[in-house]
Amino acid sequence: MRAACGATSRSRAPAKQAWEAGNFDLVQSHERIPGCDLYRAGDGVHAEWLDIRRAEAASFERLGIALNLYHRYVCAAERRMFAHPRLRAVICNSAWCARKSSAASASPPACCT
Repeated sequence: MRAACGATSRSRAPAKQAWEAGNFDLVQSHERIPGCDLYRAGDGVHAEWLDIRRAEAASFERLGIALNLYHRYVCAAERRMFAHPRLRAVICNSAWCARKSSAASASPPACCT
């Protein structure tokens, strides 16, 4: 069995290109990369974190969150990853994270805590 690990750098394209070219049986990633088989949700679900943050934030902070391109990028990558048919499992560090990961997915993958 051949296995590949996802990118840990800001650029995810080289990692995805490497695993697609490598014909790996299993791809595990710590980054939100659509097409991985296993995702390690060390940071939890970013969209959920933003919801919690917005609930506690003042008006100007909520505006800043809404306009922040980084948050838009991470949430979009997260949506694409959770919607990808290849995702089989999400490795979570808590039961709460597992519930949120299952809720974020169109067809919830297996979640491990």
